[in-house]
Amino acid sequence: MKTVLTALIITAFLVGTANADQNKHKHGQNIDQVVSSLQLESATAINLKSLMQSHRDERQALRQKVKKDREQRQALRKQHRQSLLKLLGYEKMYEFEEMMRENRPKRRKNKQ
Repeated sequence: MKTVLTALIITAFLVGTANADQNKHKHGQNIDQVVSSLQLESATAINLKSLMQSHRDERQALRQKVKKDREQRQALRKQHRQSLLKLLGYEKMYEFEEMMRENRPKRRKNKQ
């Protein structure tokens, strides 16, 4: 009985892993399926595909910009921290960070 149960668990795990690997890079519906479901003419289908690709490219560019901006902010924070450390030394820097942490405004959980 244990052997059968173990075999079932392993099989379920392997099937789930295989399905996850197949769907790894699929987000949303396939544009060809959408075109066929809407029964679009070929010119309209081409325009739709072009528009969707354009939107996808714009979103990707925005994601890259946000990532670059985040990296720039992190580099600036690191530079500021190094300047403070050079000015204050380790002990005073620790005290400074503690004071800043204590006096930091509380974050609201729900922004409405």
